[in-house]
Amino acid sequence: DASRIDEKAELADRAFQRFRQMQTEFGMDAGDFRGAKKELRRRLAELNEELNHYLAREYGIDIKKPAVFEKWRDSHQPFHWFVEFYSIIDRGGFDVIIGNPPYVEISKIKDYKFTGYTTEDCGNIYAPCVERASNLIGSKAFFGIIVPLSGFFTDRMRSYQDLVYETFSSLHISSYSGDAHPSVLFSGVKYRLCIILAAKKNKEADKKIFATQYMRWYADERDTLFNQIHYSINTHKQGFLRYAKTGDFYSLSVLDKILLKDKTIHEYLQKVSDFRVNYHRSPVFWIRSMDFEPYFKSPTKDRSTDHLKDLFLENSDSATIISAALNSTCFYYWFSIQGNCRNIAGFDIESFPIGIISSDIQKLLNQAFLDLMEDLKKHSKRRTYNYQHSGKVEYDEFYPSLSKPIIDQIDRVLAHHYGFTDEELDFIINYDIKYRMGRDSGGDD
Repeated sequence: DASRIDEKAELADRAFQRFRQMQTEFGMDAGDFRGAKKELRRRLAELNEELNHYLAREYGIDIKKPAVFEKWRDSHQPFHWFVEFYSIIDRGGFDVIIGNPPYVEISKIKDYKFTGYTTEDCGNIYAPCVERASNLIGSKAFFGIIVPLSGFFTDRMRSYQDLVYETFSSLHISSYSGDAHPSVLFSGVKYRLCIILAAKKNKEADKKIFATQYMRWYADERDTLFNQIHYSINTHKQGFLRYAKTGDFYSLSVLDKILLKDKTIHEYLQKVSDFRVNYHRSPVFWIRSMDFEPYFKSPTKDRSTDHLKDLFLENSDSATIISAALNSTCFYYWFSIQGNCRNIAGFDIESFPIGIISSDIQKLLNQAFLDLMEDLKKHSKRRTYNYQHSGKVEYDEFYPSLSKPIIDQIDRVLAHHYGFTDEELDFIINYDIKYRMGRDSGGDD
């Protein structure tokens, strides 16, 4: 069956090549042209119909029932790349593929099936679209696509991340903010996005990944946004760090020094203990971790369970160290370069290298942390909001930007711990500062 289909496809392609040649010939007989066009359409229609029969069987359609088959064909509108672009596929694939695939959860697609895709387990249709493109592209071709940023920094997308890494070389990945803090890439589209520019992989030596930082901008800066792009080469080969959003020399050097600490926060955590801190899992510009329970009151609960998460530590010293680190710009930087830049996942915290803290560092962190907790309370404001469905909600809103001098002190202590140079410390303290302290920084709830 496969050889017969291939033969029919080749005959259809010859008819197409003849038809195309006739369009450039002078003195061509009009009757011959119409005949060539008719023959081409007949062969394509015949081959398409046979492939439609095979595909319909995969959907459980009884092709012996014409009405059922025609209803399926009209609703699904099958498209066969092998037929429509036979000569291109036959010689190895397309020279260039560019695109912007749909970002739709596969679970919401009821009428179509995905079979034979390694990225089907990712759960979103854009992953199989990229995989399909990787199969259609030629060996010396170029690739450009706009996809959600989360694809490179979410655990369920591992097969997609591996596919991109293994398929393409000279990967250039730029990352862009996707909310109103302060602006979006496409008006009305609140997606954190990546633009991928790459070549098809040829040799392992060609395997290089270049990445920008996580780009933010005000609306009036949009016209010059692409002029601000700066890529840095990534030397990390494993996990999310393969696609780390670094962008410049100091970002890379800070990351390398952080990774020198073998012990991660995961090794400090307990399943249950008397020593607990919390953190707000949906930050904008500030990651907030506290040793007290922020005020929250609604008709149904006394805690913002959707956003507030707990961490349990072995003792009070560990609780102070970890909570202080989570408030730091150093951790905000870590979350920005290897996280999804939307919600803090458990992995973001557990994977952060903290190392073993000396007693001197611990004392300094403890004092700075206590100062920060008092300052957060001092600047907090009680807010009330009336939701249409759930009623009145009261909560405390916090303004970490007003406590930046204390957060800077925590970063100075951590800089000593990690061995940052003065230039690297300056990079951390001023990381994303234009937007963190700018006109849209506001409260962080």
